Amino acid sequence: SWPSHYVPESHPATQLLAASYEEETGKPVRYLCNVGGNYSRFIDVGYAYGNGFDGDPPARSHGPNEQISIDSLLRHMALHIAAVKKFMEEYEPPARD
Repeated sequence: SWPSHYVPESHPATQLLAASYEEETGKPVRYLCNVGGNYSRFIDVGYAYGNGFDGDPPARSHGPNEQISIDSLLRHMALHIAAVKKFMEEYEPPARD
């Protein structure tokens, strides 16, 4: 039982990630809340970045025959590259108390 992890939509890192998604896809971001345990909870500002796009067949994530289409994989790679570039150029972490 781990404590919940939540990064608000108003956080500068969330805003940069959302802007990167919208610039790359041309679609508005949809914020989703995941209650599963993953690596992101161990980082102050950690995010679990989804593995599917609207219209994709089910990926069967974390199950037998887990898969993703090559097209979706390449689209995700482009999103991650754009997000990392945006963070390197623009992100300034908030001061810690």
